[in-house]
Amino acid sequence: VQDLADYEPDSRTMVLTDDQGRQVLLKAPKTVVAATTIGTEVRALRVLRPVSLPFQISSLLGETSAKAQTKAYLFDYVAGNEVNLGSIKLEDPIITSIGSAIAKIHAIPTGLVSDAGLPEYAPAQSVRERVAEFDRAMDTGKIHRDLLERWQQALLDVNLFRYQPTVIHGSLTSQSLLSQGSEITGVTDWAGLRVDDPALDLAAIYGEAAPEISAAITLAYEGNIRADRNLRQRANLYFELSLASYLLQSSENGDEEGVAEAETMLASLLNDLNDGVLPTLTPSEFAVSAPEVVTPISAASSFTAPVTVVTENLE
Repeated sequence: VQDLADYEPDSRTMVLTDDQGRQVLLKAPKTVVAATTIGTEVRALRVLRPVSLPFQISSLLGETSAKAQTKAYLFDYVAGNEVNLGSIKLEDPIITSIGSAIAKIHAIPTGLVSDAGLPEYAPAQSVRERVAEFDRAMDTGKIHRDLLERWQQALLDVNLFRYQPTVIHGSLTSQSLLSQGSEITGVTDWAGLRVDDPALDLAAIYGEAAPEISAAITLAYEGNIRADRNLRQRANLYFELSLASYLLQSSENGDEEGVAEAETMLASLLNDLNDGVLPTLTPSEFAVSAPEVVTPISAASSFTAPVTVVTENLE
């Protein structure tokens, strides 16, 4: 028995080995939220069962009955080493494998996910969610004006969000990418599976890897799938906004340590902005015709003039 206490703090997670040496993963949720997350992952894994992927994913082997006092799920164990994105070098061949693996996920037919009742977000919906969270993060009063201006300008530019939604992993981190040698051999943690902006999965990479490594992984990704021209800009935007989200979540939960950590990361981001090393968030592809329908959304109205988000042609 191998107890993975740090893997999912809200669940009891153990790797069990039987007499024949077969390994399985036992998950026992400790909270309602954890139980919901595991239940969603089970649905996602069922959706993915008929999909041919170049890496291993888990499957549900069994679960306790509804009458059991403690709920538990038994999964296939996906073996492999967690990818350390922070230590990858440009010459490492695993860069190609990471980009290819993400592209394969994004190439899954969207109908499989939407027909299963998993979330599906059109570009306009995704923008509204980002704007609403921006509003709340701004209200903390802990984010420098220069960062707020940078994000606001990006969120208000309709051209940045002209993309085709794809199936995304939705919870991608270095923990969920498993490798053996120079190949990605397994991907785990599928509870976030949905149809959404493909840049969201890359944003997770941008948050953990050095800029040159993130760029190389994106290049490998783009070599395996047709990507829109503003993918990288949105991935950078989402990564930066994730720091504001962390600050907001920590503040709302009364987590002073988390707030302090988020403030430190935002201060570092501000330094990079002032030093001119942050990548541009300006779209590289512009609309041919001006949008006709404008939908007002309350976003940062107390920060500058009232914000209006253009949503025509984003559906």
